[in-house]
Amino acid sequence: MKSITGKLKLLAFVGAILVAAIAIQSCKKSSGPSTPIVTNTTLAAGATVTAGTSTGFTITGTNLTNATVTTSATGITITNVTVNAGGTSITGTVSVNAAVASGTVTLTITTAQGTTTATFTVVGLPLLGGYLSSDSVATANLLAYWPFDGDVNDHAGGISGTGVNVSYVPGIRGQAYQGSTTSYASFTPSAAMAGLQSFSLSVWYWQVAQPVSTPNTPQGIFFLADSGGADPLIILENEAYSPVSGDSLRIHNGLVFPAASNYNYFILEGFDTAAIGKWVHFVMTYNGGTSTYVIYQDAVPTLDNSAYGLNLSTILLQGPLGSTPQGNINWSSKPPVEGTIGTWAPGVFGVSPTLGSNGNWAGKLDELRLFNTALTQQQVTGLYLNGLAGR
Repeated sequence: MKSITGKLKLLAFVGAILVAAIAIQSCKKSSGPSTPIVTNTTLAAGATVTAGTSTGFTITGTNLTNATVTTSATGITITNVTVNAGGTSITGTVSVNAAVASGTVTLTITTAQGTTTATFTVVGLPLLGGYLSSDSVATANLLAYWPFDGDVNDHAGGISGTGVNVSYVPGIRGQAYQGSTTSYASFTPSAAMAGLQSFSLSVWYWQVAQPVSTPNTPQGIFFLADSGGADPLIILENEAYSPVSGDSLRIHNGLVFPAASNYNYFILEGFDTAAIGKWVHFVMTYNGGTSTYVIYQDAVPTLDNSAYGLNLSTILLQGPLGSTPQGNINWSSKPPVEGTIGTWAPGVFGVSPTLGSNGNWAGKLDELRLFNTALTQQQVTGLYLNGLAGR
């Protein structure tokens, strides 16, 4: 009996030692690094972030050493994350896409010991003309887009442009193309441009008064032309002042149908009133399904002095006196091979025998877009209102 009692006492003693060892080990683990804790989140812009902007942020707390900051929210980008040496604050930059709606955005702060969250509030942009920004207008139909933010490249269709003596100045949105008597840009048209059946061309321009000695010197804005420029396919140029007033531009805007049964030029003449020394939004559209051609100044349909008289919307018919609708554009017989911005295409009507030799635009251009559809009134208004707001 003594032997058994002694063994039991020995086992109890050993068990106590094991329990103590486990307890000590547990204490060692609990004394290690702790999970991150957030106590406050502040924004450099104030209490909220407006959609379409970027701002700095600071997250304060404890146990933030080597933390990363992420979010699963769509349209939110986190960059420049830095944690201070004491692990008590995180700084960084949050960028919010213009399409992000109002609401709370959750940030996840992660360290090796665990995760926690922080939040901030986004204030979504109001719709202008039914759109959040110029970029959200007819996005599926955008064929080419020249924002002129430091280059003359097409940022939608991926066409590289070549600029000569082009400088860049503050524009309606970001930077703008600054023209001069020696400035111009050119590009090679894409196959998609050659296949246009309907189209819209949208551009913001700022024109300066022309010298009195040459009041009607043509200035090219945008051209698509075939080989040698004999038959420009899309034409947009101005000839200084019109008879409307001393503050107006006379705009020649039109297109050519080389494959039509009657080979027709439609070089329509429009007058943009009160258009000198300010940003003006100009759009021209052609709907191949209805043969309807419309031009807009600051989202308002304006008069065309065409072969068919003064009309807010002109029906392009085959032949000067014909009654058959022109229909879809067909450039298959003479596809465009030269695109120009800020000058006349070489060889067109003898104005510009070589690229950039004369007929160069003297003002500014910005936000040039080419669509493969005729924009609606609402879409034109959306481009205009969002452009005015710089978005």
